[in-house]
Formats: sequence, C-alpha cells, structure tokens
Amino acid sequence: MPKLTIAIPTYNRSRYLRDVIKSVLVQTYRDFELLIVDNASTDDTTEVVKSFSDSRIRYVRNDKTISISENWNRCISLCGNSEYIMFFSDDDLMKETLVQRSIDILEKYPDVAVVQSDFAGIDHNGNMISDKISNIHKDQYYKPLEFIDSNLTYQYAFGIFAMMVRGESLKERKLEFNNKALGWSHILMCLSLNLQYAVYFIADPLGYYRYHGTGSSGQDSRKPTVYKDVVDFYQEVVKFVRVNELTSLLHKAKHGLLNYEFLRLAYQSDERLKFTSELLDLNLREFIKSPDFWKMDSTNGLKNQLFLLSHGYGSPKDSVRTDVIYQHTHDTGPLEIYRKWVSMLLHGHTISESIKNMGVSRVAIFGTRITAYFIIQDFEQNGITVESLLDNNGNMHGRSVSGIPVQGMDWLDSHRVDAVIVTIEGEHREGIKKQIQDKLVDANTQVYTWIDLVQKYDFNL
Repeated sequence: MPKLTIAIPTYNRSRYLRDVIKSVLVQTYRDFELLIVDNASTDDTTEVVKSFSDSRIRYVRNDKTISISENWNRCISLCGNSEYIMFFSDDDLMKETLVQRSIDILEKYPDVAVVQSDFAGIDHNGNMISDKISNIHKDQYYKPLEFIDSNLTYQYAFGIFAMMVRGESLKERKLEFNNKALGWSHILMCLSLNLQYAVYFIADPLGYYRYHGTGSSGQDSRKPTVYKDVVDFYQEVVKFVRVNELTSLLHKAKHGLLNYEFLRLAYQSDERLKFTSELLDLNLREFIKSPDFWKMDSTNGLKNQLFLLSHGYGSPKDSVRTDVIYQHTHDTGPLEIYRKWVSMLLHGHTISESIKNMGVSRVAIFGTRITAYFIIQDFEQNGITVESLLDNNGNMHGRSVSGIPVQGMDWLDSHRVDAVIVTIEGEHREGIKKQIQDKLVDANTQVYTWIDLVQKYDFNL
C-alpha cells in the first residue's frame, strides 16, 4: 500500500478538476494514492476523472450530497491505514515539489503531526493575484500548545488546501472534521492535534490557492450565512478551550477571532456587526477601552482598530497604549503604515485631508478588500466622491462594495477622475500603479497607493 493518500473531495468542479489532477500526478514524490471523493456532482466530474488512466487514482462517488465536513470525514474513512494523508481542494493547484517537501518535514520531525505550506493566490482563470497568502516569511515549528496559543492570538494560518497529517495521529486522538465549524473545521483539527503533537508551517508558497465565488467542494446543503459560520466556529473554539481546560486562553479565543475573521466580515454591514458582537458577547464600546484591544498589534488587529474607530466606537481618550504602539518610524511596510493611520484617527485627522488639499474631488479605487472599504468611508465622510472600484479579478465585476460598483480596468478607458487610489497591500502595488498610469486617458489624473496617502500626513507623536 502507498505511504501517502492524497484526498480530494469534490463537488461540481469539473472545470478545475482536470488541472488539479494533473498537478498531483506530476509530483516529484511518486509513492501515493490519489483518492477523489465525488459528493454526488451533477456536472461531468465522473468523465473528467475517468479520462485519466493512472493506476494511482481511486474514484469514489457519494450516493447523495452531504456537508463539507462530512465529505472530508468520508475521505478519512476511505484512507485506510495510510501512513500520511494529505487533504487537498478540488480547485487549487500543486507545485511539483509540494508533496516531497511536506513528506520531508514529517520524516525529519517524528513529533510533527501536521504540516502545511504557504500558497500563492490565483483568480478563477488562473491569473496570479498574490505571491504569498500568509505574512509568514520563515518556517514555523510549533511545539505542543504553541500553535494553539499563537493562532488564538494572531491568525489562523492553516487552510484545508494542502494539509498533510500522520494517519496514526488522527486515529490516536479519534479526530474528525467538526461539522459545526464547516469551512473552519480544519483549524479545529490542527488545534486538537497540537494538544499532543507539534505542528509545522512551510513558509515557501508550494501551490496555488484559487479565489472565486463558487461554492466550496462538498457543498453544504444548509447554506448558512457567512457571519453565522464565523460565530459557529468561534463557539466551537470556545468549547475546545473549555473542554481541554485551557481556560487561560479563553480571552485569546475572543481576541483572536476579532483579529482574524470577525471584523473582516462584519465591516460589510453595521447590522451584521451588531448581530455578531452580541452573539460573541462583546461590548465593543467597553472592549475598545481595554488594554487587550490595543495589544492587537498585527496587521489584522490594526485593521480592527481602524474599523471601530471609523465607526465611532473609540476616541483618543480610549486608547491606553497610544504612546507605546504608535511611535513614528520610517518603515513603509503595511504594519507600520496601519499604525500611523490609526494614530491619525486617534489625533482627529483622516487621510482625506492631504488629497483634498490637492483639489481632488472624484476618485476611483483599485481593490475591493477591507483597505478599500476604509478609504471609501474616509472619502465619503469628507466630500470626496468614489466613482468606481476597479479589480483585475473578473469574478468581482458586477458586484458592489458600500453601493459602489466593481468594474474592470477598462473602465478607465472611457472615464475621467481626479485620482486613482491603489489599495493593494502586497509588494506588487507599485506594479499595479504603473499599470493604471499606462491606461489613463487624462495625463492630469494622479495615481496614489493608500500608503502614499498615509505618508503624506506628517506629525510628531
């Protein structure tokens, strides 16, 4: 029997599945079985799988569609006595050394039960979006309990898209994917494994994670709202902490969720924010006055501070660590720029001030994520009109953020604005800036990154 089973649950993803299978079969590591569990797809998934003649492929089709977690658990039950199991998504792609690099870690560190690498990001057509998904730049070895502590506090680094585990560790702890946590059940599995085993994260991006709007593999027929998913996940994390008597980490579970998922979803609606905060039993107006809130000195934590400050939940008198956290430096990385942006709000200033003084009244914004949302809020409150949001990801076109339509870069061919603001965090923002400058029909239109706008404001703390 092969040492490794690569398990891919799938549901109506035949468009991507062929390339996924190809990326698996060309791996430099060869001793594996590729298990494909079809969640009763209604497209031509069966034909796609059967078009491959490789003897390493085993295809199983469910009689009916079950939930995401149930289909992952079906994969576990079908893996038998495999020494290693790699869980992989049906729309992502492997670089050819992904499996070998993951195996090497498990062979080198017998105490490691789960390993995952970083991924690059691609859109639904396979175009590159980002070179790395995480902001982790060196390999991480987490001793027992360290991964739990780190991830409850800062970020949930692991995705389901390429998680390799020791089969015996799953059996010893009798672990399955939690059906109540749905899309986040893999995180709970990693937390559970870290109670007893070490966890390893490879910082190199060894695959491609696909961003798009279609449903997840192993579709969940309950179709819960996204923010309800997050709350359910949070409740399962709290249950995990309590059951395992990790009560000292309970406050970190709340803050970790704020730091990662809560406000990323809640910012889309004040009503959603209120609903979610009530379910999490958080009094945000009191929480923002606590030292714990201002200790969230990560990129996501600072975004949370920006969000709540811009929604009137805080003021300079509420900040108990302003002098400690927000010290001016010449660092231009996103973390330091977010610190300065928060400082501006705490001192009663906005990023609109500098651009408004240059006579800018109509802008377009490139990007649709939370930084773009912050800038929209800032501009609209200060009389600057956002005409359109621009995005290279075709799957976003036709949508809207804060009522503003999302369109492709071609919009610039026939529309004039005073400035275009690039809200990308990654290093490729300067490349996007140049791309926009080349498309402008009006040479007087200025192009700024969000970092340019924050840096234009200068004050001594």
